[in-house]
Amino acid sequence: MKKGICFICLLVLLTACSAKSTVFKAPDETQVSKQKALILPPDWELRPPQTTKTQPTE
Repeated sequence: MKKGICFICLLVLLTACSAKSTVFKAPDETQVSKQKALILPPDWELRPPQTTKTQPTE
């Protein structure tokens, strides 16, 4: 029973290792176009912080 489980685990691990051997094609750097940077629109509902005057504690 243990040999069967070990064999199945070994088979799964070997299958996972063989999947990494696929060839990855990186994009050609001369064909990549640059995009504008993302900007956040101003938040018109945002108010300036309220300044509160506090008494110094002694």
